[in-house]
Amino acid sequence: MSASPVVVAALLAAFIMAATAAICRLNLPSVLDVYLLSGAFLIMGLVLSCVVARAVFSPGRVNYHRIIGAILIYLSIASPLWRYIRLLACSFPMHSRE
Repeated sequence: MSASPVVVAALLAAFIMAATAAICRLNLPSVLDVYLLSGAFLIMGLVLSCVVARAVFSPGRVNYHRIIGAILIYLSIASPLWRYIRLLACSFPMHSRE
């Protein structure tokens, strides 16, 4: 993973949030499960993107792995973004269409 204790702590917190959401979803489904799972995926995506970006954009020769990492970063921008939009959408109550 990473030698950084901040990264390990953030990912551990995200995994605990995801596990809590899964357990809560089995017992009593609510909107809290959606918030927990979306927040966990948001944290995981951002942390992993930062770790990959640090490795890809560090000084050194450009090779195959750095190019693939740069493509991964480019594609992973959308993943945390839609999770943030989902959290935002859950914040507003739905109105009935009459």
